This record gives sequence, structure tokens and C-alpha cells, in this order.
Amino acid sequence: MGTPLQRCPTQPVPVIRQNPKEPVRDLSLVRWGLIPSCSWATDPSISARMINARSETVSVKPAFRDGLKSRRCLIPADGFYEWSRTEKAKQPYCFEVNAGELFAFAGIWDRWKDASGKTVETCSQPEERKMFEKQLDQTYGHKHELWEAAKAEARRVLVERANAEDLIRYGELSLKITAIRFEPDGHDFHHLLGQLSWESDAAGEGMISVLVCHKEGDQLPGNGFFSLAKELGRDVSDRVKCWSDETTRVYHAFKVAAGER
Repeated sequence: MGTPLQRCPTQPVPVIRQNPKEPVRDLSLVRWGLIPSCSWATDPSISARMINARSETVSVKPAFRDGLKSRRCLIPADGFYEWSRTEKAKQPYCFEVNAGELFAFAGIWDRWKDASGKTVETCSQPEERKMFEKQLDQTYGHKHELWEAAKAEARRVLVERANAEDLIRYGELSLKITAIRFEPDGHDFHHLLGQLSWESDAAGEGMISVLVCHKEGDQLPGNGFFSLAKELGRDVSDRVKCWSDETTRVYHAFKVAAGER
């Protein structure tokens, strides 16, 4: 549809609704954050507090009750984020279905009019927190403590390579990780590298997974690296230049860090 991949509350999101007159389903954009068509809902800012509906209260809360009966919809997605607060920061976790396949949330929608008579269509989706809490002890199918141990092992290896201004192949790196046995082309392994790059870039070290390459003679990292690089604001129109610049950035960051020590 030409819209950004990540959607945030109060932004337009695609929903699928049953056509009221024909046996077909319609795809349209509505604002994420329900504004109920109730007499007390006079301020559109209320939508920011109604982005999710709790399953245990959706049938009794006035804001959601009528929508649950007659205004249901599907909200397509290929993943969603939940955040876990640590002592230092908030860590995002991305949840997917079958390695990024399209799925849909159950949602409810409503039609609200402002004081000028303008109509705004909005929606709300189920709260993912319970799903998140049930899966928090596992990351991409692995126990959380093992995942963190594997990530620490991988980072140690990559820091060694950065200090030596060297690269490492996916298969070689996967064999050096003992906490979890990864397949070099596994979806979970590439997510681990993505998390490492996300965290190292946030720490000002650059995307450390730039040091992981496919094979001898092919120094470029995989497509997942460039997708994350674009998300982090890098220019990926020339992949070779993007890789070269990021490698230089990482080498320099760890050279400076070693000098400070």
C-alpha cells in the first residue's frame, strides 16, 4: 500500500471489514486509537489511551462494548513490538508468526464526529501484554537467559574481530557460540545479530554485525543487515559503500575505546 512498515498509535493502519451490503470484505485505512461514538467522547486525544482493548474487560467497558457486538475488524500485520524495562533502558522485542508471515489481530472500530461534523474512523486491537508475558522467558524459541548468554558470546567474538580489524563468516561465528546451537542461515541467528547491531549502534559503536560476512571472497553481510541499516538511517542505495562506511565506523569506535582503556 506504499505505507511505512512500522505503525505507531494515532497513525493510519489498514483494517479489513465486512461490507454491510455485499458478501465481500473491504480494506481501508483508519486511525489507530479508538474514539468511541459516545456522548462523553468529545476530545480526539482520548484515542491515545484506547489503542488496545483488554480481553477480560472489552465486553463490559462502554468504550468497547458496542464495537465488540457489531463493529469488528481484522488488522493485518507481520509482527508487533513489546518493550521490557531493564535497569538501564527499555528493550524492544519483536514477535512474529512463522518467521514473519502475515497474520491479523482481531480488532474493533468506530465512527466518531468532531464538533464541525467531520467523521473520523478509528480502531483498537487486543493488548499483546499477556502474550508477551507468557513468552518473555523465551526469545525466538530459546530461553531468555540462554539467548542473552549467546548474545554475549557473539559480541565478545565480534569485539575481538573489531579490535583486529577483521571479519568473520556466519558459519564460523555460529560455531563459536555455545549457549545455543544456531544454524548460520537460521532466522533466530539473524535476529540475534540484528539485536547486537541495534544495541551497539545505540551505544555509539556502529552496527557490529557488519563484520559478519557470507563466505570467503564475499565480504558483504546479508539482506537483513541492510534492512536494519536502512531502519537506523543509513543510506543503503550503494550497498558496498554502506558496508565500507559502517565497517570503518565500527573499527574506529573500538580503536578509540581501546585507546581510552
